[in-house]
Order: sequence, then structure tokens, then C-alpha cells
Amino acid sequence: MEQPAVFKMDGWAGYSETPCVVVGETPKRYRVKLTKRCRLPGRMRWGSEGQVVLMPKASIRLESR
Repeated sequence: MEQPAVFKMDGWAGYSETPCVVVGETPKRYRVKLTKRCRLPGRMRWGSEGQVVLMPKASIRLESR
């Protein structure tokens, strides 16, 4: 299951959206492959391009193909 998606995050400096690809799913989170370097949820966490991370389902918007 590879589906294009957008990772949404609110920060103190405003709202940001980062494109990503959903590669899996757990009951409460999506397993996401990042397409570019971005800040992740949590305190001072950064993800690099190509890294696979777990993200809360509430922060991911699935895109139609």
C-alpha cells in the first residue's frame, strides 16, 4: 500500500504541510516515508528524505491518485 499523502503540522511560527508517502498502517498511526527533510512531531525531532517513521493518523491527509 503506497499512497500519496500530506503531513500537516502546527507550530509556533505557523502551519506547515509536507508531502509524503504512506507505506503502512497500525491501529493509531501511519507508517510514512518522507519525501524531503522536515520537522516531526515531538520535541526537536527532524526527519530526513527517505526515512520511514510512524505518524499519528490525525496529522496525515491522504491524497487521491
